[in-house]
Amino acid sequence: MWSFVQRFYSSLRRSTPGCHAVVGAVATPTGSPRRRLHGVCPGIDVGVARCAGLAVMVVALGLSGCATAPSSQGAASTSTVGLSAEDEIRALLLLLTDRMTYDPITISRTLDAGPEGRRQLAFSLARIGDRRGGVVLEGLLGDGEPTVRRAAAFALGELGERGYPEGATALLGAVHDADLQTGRLAVEALAKIGVTLEDILPRLSQAPGDQILARLIPSLFRFRSPAVLRWSAEGLASKDAQLRAMAAYGAARNPQPEGVGLLRSLLVDEDPWIRGWGARGLGQVGDRSDLARLRLLLDDAESGPIIQALRAGRRLVDDAKAAAPQDWRPRLLELLDDRRPGVRLSAIEASAAWLLDESLSAALVRFAVHGVRRERELALIALAEGGDPQGALLTVQAAMDTSPAVRIRAAEAAALFADQDVLQQLANDAHPGVRRTVLDLRLVTSQDEQAVVWVRQGLTDRDPAVRGRALEWLAENPLLPARELVEATDRSRRDRMVETRLAAVRALAQRAESEAAERQGLIVVLREIAKDTDLLVRREAIAALGRLQQERPKLGSVADQRPVRIYRNIARQTASPRRVRIETTRGPLEAQLLCPDAPMTCLNFLQLASQGFYEGLEFHRVVPDFVVQGGDPRGDGAGGPGYTIRDEMNLLRYGGGVLGMALTGPDTGGSQFFITLSPQPHLDGGYTAFGHLVAGFEILPQIIQGDRILRIFEVTPR
Repeated sequence: MWSFVQRFYSSLRRSTPGCHAVVGAVATPTGSPRRRLHGVCPGIDVGVARCAGLAVMVVALGLSGCATAPSSQGAASTSTVGLSAEDEIRALLLLLTDRMTYDPITISRTLDAGPEGRRQLAFSLARIGDRRGGVVLEGLLGDGEPTVRRAAAFALGELGERGYPEGATALLGAVHDADLQTGRLAVEALAKIGVTLEDILPRLSQAPGDQILARLIPSLFRFRSPAVLRWSAEGLASKDAQLRAMAAYGAARNPQPEGVGLLRSLLVDEDPWIRGWGARGLGQVGDRSDLARLRLLLDDAESGPIIQALRAGRRLVDDAKAAAPQDWRPRLLELLDDRRPGVRLSAIEASAAWLLDESLSAALVRFAVHGVRRERELALIALAEGGDPQGALLTVQAAMDTSPAVRIRAAEAAALFADQDVLQQLANDAHPGVRRTVLDLRLVTSQDEQAVVWVRQGLTDRDPAVRGRALEWLAENPLLPARELVEATDRSRRDRMVETRLAAVRALAQRAESEAAERQGLIVVLREIAKDTDLLVRREAIAALGRLQQERPKLGSVADQRPVRIYRNIARQTASPRRVRIETTRGPLEAQLLCPDAPMTCLNFLQLASQGFYEGLEFHRVVPDFVVQGGDPRGDGAGGPGYTIRDEMNLLRYGGGVLGMALTGPDTGGSQFFITLSPQPHLDGGYTAFGHLVAGFEILPQIIQGDRILRIFEVTPR
């Protein structure tokens, strides 16, 4: 690792003598025992004894010019009283990550620390997102410690997705690393960057023969290549249960028509997860003959395969690949009374494809009138989608329901029945989630001229989420003149909901691309927004300017910068896992929060819980065999605590019972979290995973959308 540093330093010393002079001055300080490195690491003091050792790294790790003006930020002591050296490093890395700042001094200090520090550094560089971190990560990919190499491989994939494709060369070399996990993560990272399977396979062939499948199969689903089927078949022949499962996932996640035979073979596999994914894949590429195969899966002992078969069967019918088979009806009626909520609710949804049927219609009407709230919602939609005339009257009644969630479904049903009176009534509903749904339905179904009328109305709504939906539409359909867009943007910049402000920036950029006459004026507005105090908004505006072939301003760091001592406290509080109890109306869950892997996320969750934030909130989104999601104070999926936190992608895998942060884009986490009901590998590295269940596995699948969180509190591990 040090050889590449020395090469960088030598070349920079010859070409940038001014920088060398500054480094020399730092290395031989006078006066106080600590002095700040102005222009290099503002706001952080570094001990004199370390300065000489860091001088090389200051230059090698990205010091492109030498500022002489002193920083206006206050100095922060690096006293380590009561804090281990490892946690001191963690604190400094947390500071940089939270501020989204690339700092050569801290990075060099971490490189000189132990393996755990270097491992944490790799994740931090990916989270900061600065391209200069790519060079450091390439060096860490050759580290002598396997855990560091694994982190570096993962981090290069994350950074590559954000604009560092140059890391592909180093990753291709790591595919056949001596460490199996490093090789596997290198394949995953290459897939994220966009390197093709065909380019990876020659390098993969250099790995030990018995490890090729183990390195490739876990990421097979990430590739779009005919070769995926061949490798899926090889993986399914393995005796390793986990490898077989991921091979099935590779074939079914993005199924190919040529793989129908392989998918059909999955329906009789001994693993219920594989059976379920086989059904899911057939729902996309199967034909009418597959309805008979899926019907057999409705008698499965496990809920996952039944749920996936119900969805797949309905999709085949809806896509007009087959008529609704009669032999499904008796079993559907039985499943409508299944004691397992996920199965029962999935059967209600699937029944729409088998209407009109007297017995099924009667059962759905019963649910729509007398069921629990979620059953009422789904039964109403099923009746509307099936064209059952009884659904029209029930829609009128549902539009007056006391529950906003039911009124939202009434709006969806009214759109299916083309009931404009109900839609107009709900367009003025007191709940913003209902108004947003109506606006969305109108925008989806209206021609451009009429849609513009609805958009203008949406832009004047008092709720930021409604205005945000209008701006999202304008980001894809730039039909409003610049003047109106700028006015809407000014209103959005006063909102606490960052998603609305981001949508406004995208709408401005799209209009600038489509209308040459307004382009320059909108560029001026975007340049002003690029100075916004919110880092996410600045980043969006800068990206927009880049797409418009304009000079990209520097991103800068977070405006609200907390002192180093805050991050030391965070490092102390998150040095070990912590445990929480999540009490719900269905029963208690217990989860271990993996704080060392996602410290800011865990601490944010714990702080919200201790403040009583989650008490009484609904699980506003529950998708059977996928996730249970809660933490939205609005209850419609658009709410949060009024701020956002940084992503903390890590190596935690999304098996069943894993806690993750819900996002609407990079770094938009807040209070909403989800718990996976089954393994979901496609979420790995895309959403911050921060814990896993340790108790309550029997409770989790009983949770229905609309159930509530009673409270969340920390407990002492048993």
